[in-house]
This record gives sequence, structure tokens and C-alpha cells, in this order.
Amino acid sequence: MLYQMTVKGLLLDFYLLSYAMVPFLFLAPIGWKLADRFQKKKLIITIDLLRIPFVLSLLFVQGPEQL
Repeated sequence: MLYQMTVKGLLLDFYLLSYAMVPFLFLAPIGWKLADRFQKKKLIITIDLLRIPFVLSLLFVQGPEQL
């Protein structure tokens, strides 16, 4: 029984790690190119402005089933 719980825990760890790392592996090279090409201050301001609608959309969530 302990073996099954350990394997399930390892599989869950692997799933969560891969879930967190996959976007980073694909988007990091793009971010590095953008960071090298543009001024840092303008890039940060632009990304923050693009992020505002996504954050404000959370105001319209009425329950956990809408997430």
C-alpha cells in the first residue's frame, strides 16, 4: 500500500512540475529575445498594460465554477 501511495505521489509531483515548466520552456526564449531587443522600462509597462484586462476580468467571477 505504501508503494502505491509513493508512486501516486511521484506521478503527481511529475505532473505538477511539468505543468509549471512547459510554458516556461516555450515562452522563455521569446521573452529573452524581447528583453534584448526593446528597452526594459517600455517592455515592462507594455506587459503590465496587456495584463490589466485579464486581472480585471476576475472581478466578474461569481463562483469557483467560473474559473
